[in-house]
Amino acid sequence: MSTAARSLDLAVIGNCEVAALIDETATIVWGCLPRLDADPVFCTLLDAEAGPDAQGLFAIELQGRAEATQRYLRNTAILETILGDGDGNRLRVLDFCPRFRRAAGSSGR
Repeated sequence: MSTAARSLDLAVIGNCEVAALIDETATIVWGCLPRLDADPVFCTLLDAEAGPDAQGLFAIELQGRAEATQRYLRNTAILETILGDGDGNRLRVLDFCPRFRRAAGSSGR
């Protein structure tokens, strides 16, 4: 692994059972499935040299990307990332983890 560090300016989405860390370009760089204590499925957070063809990530790439902005939608846990290119085109990515009701007989909270 390189000594260059991957940015730790990450957003989190989750639903109390699963969670993921997402970087400023809407790439999922860490996430465990099917539970928080499971082995990571997306794990490029630990590999600073991971490029666009790396395994262990989920990414959407905008050719000629010139900018990226990210925020949570007001009063929600929905993460909005907007990627823009030099020609004024924009790509909007919404990330979230829905909550599900538990099976009958549980509290359903």
